[in-house]
Amino acid sequence: MADEEEPVTIPLVDSVKEQVDKLHSTVEGLDAFVSRVFESHQAYYEKLTLLNGATLTLLFSAMGLLAKGSSPVIKAQIASPVFAGCWMLVVSIIICILHNYINLYYLFHGNASVIAFSINSRRHRARIALIRAGASLDDGDWADSGKSAIHSKGTSLTERLCWILGILAQALTISAYVEFLRALHRIFLTV
Repeated sequence: MADEEEPVTIPLVDSVKEQVDKLHSTVEGLDAFVSRVFESHQAYYEKLTLLNGATLTLLFSAMGLLAKGSSPVIKAQIASPVFAGCWMLVVSIIICILHNYINLYYLFHGNASVIAFSINSRRHRARIALIRAGASLDDGDWADSGKSAIHSKGTSLTERLCWILGILAQALTISAYVEFLRALHRIFLTV
């Protein structure tokens, strides 16, 4: 009887070892992918923040020089678009910082969700392999914990919020540049 059971347990152990090895490699790959996505989002919005800050600095310098040598009519014509554009850039900077803060939250919970999904998927595959090998299993040990659904819901909400904030920051930056172009256009029309 012992000889009959041994061939079943060796392939069973090898199959479980193979599933565990696949689990570790998959989790490492998914973790690296999620981290790269996070880093690229962070870098983009950090650069947008720097661009907006540099534009504000340049704009203040240019407006200071323009205010010294221009007429009151030109100053009155460009005041509202420049003022609106500056506030759009300031709000865009704040939104970019908020986006990166929320994106950081997404990194931690997104990785947790990806890892939980991967573990549950591998657990299911290992369970099927064990059942095919003839082992009887208690469903309580191999059941899905349900935590991945909670992480998935929070992650999708966070991801959607990051997406909305990102589009809003980009739209404000573009609108600010349009306002600055309107101000420059008024300056060149009056000169």
